[in-house]
Amino acid sequence: MSWQNKFYDAPEPDKVVFEVVFSEKEGGGTVDVTELDGDLPAGSVVGLATGNIYKPIKGATLVKAIGAEDTNIEIAKGSGFKQGEFIAFGGKAVAITAINSSDASKDVLTTAAFGTTVAIGAKGYQAKSASGAEAIYTPAYLTGNKLEGGTVNNFVRLVNGASVRAVTTNIAPEILANLKSINLV
Repeated sequence: MSWQNKFYDAPEPDKVVFEVVFSEKEGGGTVDVTELDGDLPAGSVVGLATGNIYKPIKGATLVKAIGAEDTNIEIAKGSGFKQGEFIAFGGKAVAITAINSSDASKDVLTTAAFGTTVAIGAKGYQAKSASGAEAIYTPAYLTGNKLEGGTVNNFVRLVNGASVRAVTTNIAPEILANLKSINLV
């Protein structure tokens, strides 16, 4: 009989998102993340989709600046964007025609020429269409808990008043403007 110990790496801890929470939706709400392949982190923006079901508004952080003629947008891993969706930065949106996720640290989105410059570190969001740059849903709350992607009927705490760490969230300024009681610190 062999008695051997086996070593397992500790899982990466969740990032701290909230400094202070001072207002929540009474009773929480239901968030549908069936369309996500990965997890939805705490502090993600959700909007009312249908009935009383909320869906996430995907967010992304640029890891390389966008030039006016660039057709590739490099974003940090974990955004959940898919081909056929629209991504917006600074009020301008483009359609995603392809995604290269072979790099372990970033995803490269192929789009039409962006048409304007955007600085590295800028936050983007999921738009409804390429015309305009309206968010896919009207931003309403931040998720108070992490949700496992691909699941439905997730009852979760919904935060509408908090101080949130800017470095651990993907909240674009255009989205933050709709969340009056959310402050980035």
